[in-house]
Amino acid sequence: VRSFLFAFVNQFYFARDVSLPSPLPTSLPTPLLVNHQKGISNQPPLFFVHPIGGGISCYAPLTRHLNPDWSFYSIRALGLEDDSLPIEDIQTMAGCYIQAIQNIQPKGPYFLGGWSMGGVVAYEMALQLIQQQQTVSGLILVDSPAPTAHDRDAVEDFTTFAKGLGFFPEQVKPLSQTLRYQPSVSQPLLVQLLDEGQRMGILPQGFNVEALQQLHAVFAAHSQALSSYTAQPAPLLIPSLFLQAQALDNPLLGLFGDKSSTHWKRLLGRSLMIRVLPGDHYTLVTEPHVAGLSTYINAFLRQIKPRPIVSGS
Repeated sequence: VRSFLFAFVNQFYFARDVSLPSPLPTSLPTPLLVNHQKGISNQPPLFFVHPIGGGISCYAPLTRHLNPDWSFYSIRALGLEDDSLPIEDIQTMAGCYIQAIQNIQPKGPYFLGGWSMGGVVAYEMALQLIQQQQTVSGLILVDSPAPTAHDRDAVEDFTTFAKGLGFFPEQVKPLSQTLRYQPSVSQPLLVQLLDEGQRMGILPQGFNVEALQQLHAVFAAHSQALSSYTAQPAPLLIPSLFLQAQALDNPLLGLFGDKSSTHWKRLLGRSLMIRVLPGDHYTLVTEPHVAGLSTYINAFLRQIKPRPIVSGS
């Protein structure tokens, strides 16, 4: 679990996701896309959007279990590289990512998905692709929160950010409680978090506060995007799979669990299949639980039976 939670740090500190099975291809037309697996068939690729932290190392365990017929791309966030700025609203983010995937696949059918916030962005991408008269033939939501506007809480935000770095909530509770009185994350607070992380061996030595600030800026922008977004119902039936973690451990409990699946059901209707899996929001995408997760994803993709992409079409 801890190795996965380093995904935030790996994405920035190591410049490239060290847990990916192969180096980042240089031939991709956009730096937002990473090709984890090149499929052995001519089926359309599967595109997964990053979670709230922006990095995509979290998908490396999943790709080890996916059907090798499928090419698998992940979409990482703007703001993790030198001069790019993170996007602060879901609609703009979705439009940007559609442009990126259409460099790889200009026309549908599209297969989209994502873990946590990534599923919310993938859903908005599906809506915008439908507006473009494109076909969306599959949508996979991995424990994604209910896409409805909500009030942000500074303590919950900071706890979730720290958890993504590898802290347990009780380890940052003294720091997070200071936000009850000053609800903005200051540089001194991040310095304290960095010092504690390095003292505990959670964050690597040499990782500096500027890097941590950049990671937090991406997280904060995405948290703002998520909290201000309310999704519209899908205008057409989209074959969809919602994979829900059995255990609830996320600070934003009102957006997860049964409330989340109920909300997605209202948006996607009878086209949505819901499955509850062992694990919590974080362990769902790590070993050993990711093997069960991928089993459902592989079965869902087989059931859809997409038509192959014909060269020149």
